[in-house]
Amino acid sequence: MINNKFVAYKGCIGRREYFLNSVYIAMINSFLGLPLSFWMVTHSQTMFDLFNFKNILTNAPIFASFFYGFSCLIAAAIGFGLVARRLSDILGVETNARIYVFAGIMTLIPYLWILNTNPLTALLLIINVIFALIILFTPGKVTGELPPDELKRFNWGAFWGTWIWGLFNKVYITLWALPLYFTPAGFCASLVCGIKGNEWAYEKSKPEDIEEFHKGQRNQAIVWNILAGFLILILPALLFFLIIAFMVTSAIKNPDSLNQFINKTESVIEMIIDEEFDEYKLDVNENRFYIDPQEWVDKSFDERYNLLKGAATFAALKKQKTIKDYNGSKTTEMGITKIYSSYNGELLGEFNMDAGEIKDFKSAVKTMMKAIKFNTNPELPPPLPQE
Repeated sequence: MINNKFVAYKGCIGRREYFLNSVYIAMINSFLGLPLSFWMVTHSQTMFDLFNFKNILTNAPIFASFFYGFSCLIAAAIGFGLVARRLSDILGVETNARIYVFAGIMTLIPYLWILNTNPLTALLLIINVIFALIILFTPGKVTGELPPDELKRFNWGAFWGTWIWGLFNKVYITLWALPLYFTPAGFCASLVCGIKGNEWAYEKSKPEDIEEFHKGQRNQAIVWNILAGFLILILPALLFFLIIAFMVTSAIKNPDSLNQFINKTESVIEMIIDEEFDEYKLDVNENRFYIDPQEWVDKSFDERYNLLKGAATFAALKKQKTIKDYNGSKTTEMGITKIYSSYNGELLGEFNMDAGEIKDFKSAVKTMMKAIKFNTNPELPPPLPQE
């Protein structure tokens, strides 16, 4: 018996509906996991910490861990039923104890890796992903006997256009995708629109000739594919070349314009440094930048990293003007640039990469991730007495 419900544990489910329901689960997880994701980014001391889920769950606020745990329970409960029904379809049998056991193992392995990341759980996760792809692409013995549904084709116009395509086709249900693009679930919203687009549009228009309907949707898809390709590939490249051409032309017409641009850039960087840091001391062996620890705590991971890079760039520019025969750059200054607390001199941020640990690609990535070290819980000055 075919059972395409979102939550069910009996029957069979086809590949399309299995994938669609999996996307719905991903959207739910994205929403409920937002508090934990925000905490991860703002409180990670190194990039490697972003993958230490056990430590993250232990130290995160209770409400963030609760919502993430709740999303995991939902995903496990619904995903278990999806896998069981998909296996029943592939094997052509009713759901039984062996299918439930296998579905339970596949559902739990990702959470074993999250709670205890090690080579064994990583290997199990890879095997699990391979099995997940197999059951996704393997035709079912039950649903494979059904005649093909002409409406269940992927609609590229709906995928790229989402709510704009929906307004044009009077499919107003796609408007729910608009706010989702401000969250990690934006891509999932596009997938749902692409998968369900033909069904939604057909239900609204109810044309007499389905071939004419598909022809109209194909024409719309061509327009949206061209527009998407222009926005994603051509437009950024065109803007880049226009900017380069403008700079070269300006430099030829006015030889001093390049120096003026460099001086303005240096002035902007210096203004930012003066605004963000209380003071700085540049030396051959170390660049020390001091910041209010309270301001440091309030910044996100990206803001701290950009601040560290900006400080290294500023140090390189300053040394080029003050040190004779200086041949360094932002890259060389990055390793000796450190951010300290202006309250007690506590180290808050640095980029310290040990090149000796790099032996292959995997070790290089791991070393790079550990190189960025941020102190997210520095000692703060006591609050000022109230008047």
